[in-house]
Amino acid sequence: MCNNFPADSQKPSSQPSEKKSTPKVGVIIPIYNVEQYLRECLDSVINQTYKNLEVILVNDGSTRKENLKIAKEYVLKDSRFILFDKENGGLSSARNVGIEYFSGNIKLQKSNINGIAESVDSNHPNNELRGGG
Repeated sequence: MCNNFPADSQKPSSQPSEKKSTPKVGVIIPIYNVEQYLRECLDSVINQTYKNLEVILVNDGSTRKENLKIAKEYVLKDSRFILFDKENGGLSSARNVGIEYFSGNIKLQKSNINGIAESVDSNHPNNELRGGG
């Protein structure tokens, strides 16, 4: 039986009234020389009506410094953003960094300096930033 019919939603609940928590959604955004689109992309994520997000930005060795500068700006103003800065390995490699983070394979330790977090995993050098907003 499908539980999303209007008739079902009108049934009184036998459970005590509880505040339902919304699941956290992970977003991975690879970055490589896309500075002309990056602000629009990140603003779009910030302006989503669904707010329980964790956003992983992966600078995949961009050759233009503006990409990293923009990404750092957003990380410092929104605590849901985490930035990984790595050597270029391609789109799949960048996505895999985000997947490893969400899988718990990359551990971050928060620093007292500007909300910056560093990797405590020897396989991933200290090249991560966590949002501070």
